[in-house]
Amino acid sequence: MRGNSLRVNEIQKFREFKAKLRVFLLPFLLLLSVAGLAADNTEISIEVVPSTVYVNQQVTINVTVTNTDGVADPTGTVELELTDPNLGVVDSCTLDVGTQSDSQSVCTLYYTPSTGEPATHTFTVTYTPDDSTLFNGSSTTGSVDVLKREVVVEVELSPAAAYVNQGVTVTVTVRDATTEGTATAPTGSVTFSTSGIGQFDPGAAVDLTPDPNGGAFSTATVTYTPTEAGAPTTIDVITASYGGSDVHAAGEGTDNLVVNRRTVKVDVVCNPGTVYVDQATTITVTVTDTTTEGTPVTPT
Repeated sequence: MRGNSLRVNEIQKFREFKAKLRVFLLPFLLLLSVAGLAADNTEISIEVVPSTVYVNQQVTINVTVTNTDGVADPTGTVELELTDPNLGVVDSCTLDVGTQSDSQSVCTLYYTPSTGEPATHTFTVTYTPDDSTLFNGSSTTGSVDVLKREVVVEVELSPAAAYVNQGVTVTVTVRDATTEGTATAPTGSVTFSTSGIGQFDPGAAVDLTPDPNGGAFSTATVTYTPTEAGAPTTIDVITASYGGSDVHAAGEGTDNLVVNRRTVKVDVVCNPGTVYVDQATTITVTVTDTTTEGTPVTPT
């Protein structure tokens, strides 16, 4: 009987030990279980090509999402988000897992900046998994330097030679001269100036008008009237300065205007026309502007 009693006590103690051990190990078992079911972490790497572009030129962003905890290829989508949503057109893409489990998936994003202000566009690339129980999302940041589109400013004078007080039509054409990306008609205003003395009508600053047929150029027209000539024939350099915009860089163009002094006719009349010695005669001189171009000016 005593042997049986000892065995019963040992069994009871063993059961109590197992119960205490189970209570002690339960948190660790739960932790191991959760760790075994946790989603794999990921990280994103990007390559921006090219890293410097013009406004309206597309940028390619090659994205690689890497599983940092296992070999399974991440699945899901990648989105591009701009720091300022008004800077350009954004994109999204679906990850391509490829043909083998190498813990990496790739896709390509495209971005087209629509303004050159600011000169650096920053963005965030975010990975969103299809199944959040398998993969954790991740994100990274990047940037692209944006240049304003170059322009060519052409100035045309009609006629190319004029008399003082003769109006000359000045036509300026501002063209998008950048070959990369999509060319657009420049916007903004042009300011005119002259090396000579004259006036611009309706004023020295005029807004550009885009080509009505959709061409990548804009025009403006003023009338320039030289009011003085420093010599019988002189050169007035007409300059058109384009101030630029958030899309196009500033530019300048010139053309030379030949300015001639107005021609005159001088009439001399003596009254009387015949006199005796010591008899006075009145001499009247009349100087008349004979240039037909422009507005006659009373000779001084």
